[in-house]
Amino acid sequence: MVSLRAVTFMAAVSLCAADFGYTTTDDYYTIDTDAGLVFTVRRNMYSVSLWSVGDLGAIIYKGQDLSVPTKGSHVNSGFDFLYEYTSDVSLDIGMVGNDAIKVTVTAGNLTQYYMARRGESRIYLANYFTVEPPINNHVRFIFRLNSSVLPFGPTDSDIRGNIGFVESKDIFLMPNGETRSKHYSNNRLKDWSYIGAGGDGVGAWVVRGNQEGGAGGPFWRSLLNQGTDETQEITYNQHYSHAQTEEFRLGVLNDFTMVVNDGEDPIPSDIETSPAWFSEMGLLGYIPPSERGGAKGSIANQKADKAYTVGFKNSKSQYWADTFNSEFEATNMMEGEYLVTVYRGELEVYMQEGVVITAGTTLNLGSITIESDPNDAVVMWRIGEWNGQPTELLNGDLVTDMHPSDVRMAEWNIQNFYVGVDTSSQFPAYMWKDVNSGLAIHFSLTEAEAAIGHQVRIGITIAYKEGVPTIAVNGWTGEQPTATGQPDTRSITTGSYRGNNAVFSWNVPATAFVVGDNVMTVSVASGRGDVSFLSAGISLDCIEFHASALTLPPTPAPTPAPTPVPMTNPPGSFADGMYTIYNVEFGMNMDIVNSSTENSASVELRRASVYNSQKWEVIGIGKDFYKIINVHSGLALDVYGKSKSDGADIDQYTYKDQNNQMWRIEEAETGFFIMSRRSHFYIDVDIDSVPSVTTQGANVWQWRKVEGRATQIWTFNPTTRFIEPTHAPCAGVTLEWSACMDTPTCCETGTTCFEKDRYYSQCRQECPSEGWSCATATHAPIPVLPPSCSAFVPENGNCAQAPGCCFTGTTCYAKDDFYAQCLRTCPVSPEWTCADLSA
Repeated sequence: MVSLRAVTFMAAVSLCAADFGYTTTDDYYTIDTDAGLVFTVRRNMYSVSLWSVGDLGAIIYKGQDLSVPTKGSHVNSGFDFLYEYTSDVSLDIGMVGNDAIKVTVTAGNLTQYYMARRGESRIYLANYFTVEPPINNHVRFIFRLNSSVLPFGPTDSDIRGNIGFVESKDIFLMPNGETRSKHYSNNRLKDWSYIGAGGDGVGAWVVRGNQEGGAGGPFWRSLLNQGTDETQEITYNQHYSHAQTEEFRLGVLNDFTMVVNDGEDPIPSDIETSPAWFSEMGLLGYIPPSERGGAKGSIANQKADKAYTVGFKNSKSQYWADTFNSEFEATNMMEGEYLVTVYRGELEVYMQEGVVITAGTTLNLGSITIESDPNDAVVMWRIGEWNGQPTELLNGDLVTDMHPSDVRMAEWNIQNFYVGVDTSSQFPAYMWKDVNSGLAIHFSLTEAEAAIGHQVRIGITIAYKEGVPTIAVNGWTGEQPTATGQPDTRSITTGSYRGNNAVFSWNVPATAFVVGDNVMTVSVASGRGDVSFLSAGISLDCIEFHASALTLPPTPAPTPAPTPVPMTNPPGSFADGMYTIYNVEFGMNMDIVNSSTENSASVELRRASVYNSQKWEVIGIGKDFYKIINVHSGLALDVYGKSKSDGADIDQYTYKDQNNQMWRIEEAETGFFIMSRRSHFYIDVDIDSVPSVTTQGANVWQWRKVEGRATQIWTFNPTTRFIEPTHAPCAGVTLEWSACMDTPTCCETGTTCFEKDRYYSQCRQECPSEGWSCATATHAPIPVLPPSCSAFVPENGNCAQAPGCCFTGTTCYAKDDFYAQCLRTCPVSPEWTCADLSA
């Protein structure tokens, strides 16, 4: 069967010999470059996944189509799925002078340009956006090309012939034990200038622009390619949510170029970033060279054998320059005030604020002297080098190209390291709580050395799941440090060690040491994470040991801003807090079926009660999205199976920082709509799941927005946590600093029972600012036990022998003549009489 799209492509092939220009049909714009390259841009929408309005369609070079008939090339998942739907995508095409063609795609707050020049087998692309597309939370253009025509792409991301998943359905195992993933096509931004794939007499390449509107700096890593049986997916990332260390930059024109040729690698220097003819194209955000400036300087004390990079950044743009013979120069920069950072390797060793770039001039920064290189400290011993990279450590040269479980990796769990015998290359680059925590470093001290205290410093380049290093020396244990601000995504298993560099230090007292052999145990601690290589982990930069009295080089100032993850929403947006979520149509609250604490338990509607399964923590995560956490279970409101379909269940699940667990709360006339970031559908109620709107247990699901549909409207009613009492009234006073889980209203005068988590509360004068929920029991007075009852019958307990003793909020309902149970509502079942025995 030949598809409509295939027929259209075949028609386009006949245009290959035509002159420079374009033609228009109902389905496509077809552009001929008069250089052997013809390409199309889709004008309409068919109900086909990954194929939408504004897509690049056919890419035909010398009569051969390089595209995939069933998929388009576009930003994220398609222009109709960035902000709104297809009706919000508009297209325009026109000649600019005699030698250029411009196609403009407008989708919400994003504008995408495709441009062609007479006689060039290239597609020039650029985009401009003022709001980050909320559905995917990133901006990347994916070229989906035919892998049978272009079979030769990067090996590390070629997943053809795999035998199954290793991790998260995007890292694959090969028959020989090697691992492959799109993530392993990554490279440092400063180190790559083009990506692509080739075939028999043909090649397709994407040449990057200067990335001034990107985010993450010169060492940022992101996926670039994935090779499958059907496609070569060449991905140009501008903003990507994985391992992101700074806020996205908006309102900048970002350009890049697709080069199609006979198979030879392109020469990036032949392809100008923002070429001069762009000034004639009417592009949003275009800044000509005449309105740009630059900066230059030198490093006075650069180490001859080390690589240095000078970075410039502000909220609008970013640039960098390598040093050559200690000198550097950055060009073509936007005007503005910048923070200048000098990196040794990837470690910040010098910073200067307030550097102003002016159009038409090159600012001379003069000779910079680095005074805060930690490598200059004299130490007793050091493992690794202070360079912001783990590359000189064990497996450090492999971690960006493969999964830690790959057969090419050396054993991670080495257990023992001997100072003076072993080399840095024998100490693991990464450590995980569940893999190789508890590594023993053996070292020897003389009598004089053991008689004084020493300082230990450990540097990391990134942490996963709030992992932090801890140390123990002989019988002494160091204090566990606080987790540093790091990206809250996978990183060290997906090919990136680049996060926010951090240093931890401990002053170890002389009493911890002995003359002769000493053992320092390095471990990973965290309250988060899963198991194995997805447990809490760290990427190591350096470990060093010296006398505490030693003067260390000062840390460069100003300190880099921490990662914005997790973010909060701006003032004026929906307020964070604890709420019951009430459906306007049914007049009932959102609840968890059977008050379950299990993953995937469904959400339903029930009449209002005091119980925590009807209470939800609404927490801003940035860009007007929220996570919604059930107070009883601690699990997140979730779209089951990450579905994008009408009628998909709403359930609860461990929060994974996934789009199907992120929600936008939009004002309605009588309440609020709750929209899924993943599907763009709204939380709704299945009215057919119960006999009427007065019946409890209606299933909560998602559905596309329907105007005037009251089942999609919710109110958020502030509430407080209910601490379920299971104890008698106060028999005495619970003293300050004492546990009060069972006596929450009995704390001594001047103190309050503050909750740390579901398992522990304490009488304190003030609640700690971090790590505590700080819920109090003042709203939940202890119920009075009826005189005839020796104890409360708990919810779901058998109350046949004590029908008047059910716990507050429950009723003793009869099933038959022999059995009754304390329930909030009686089951709708012919097996139950539902007689109320409580009276």
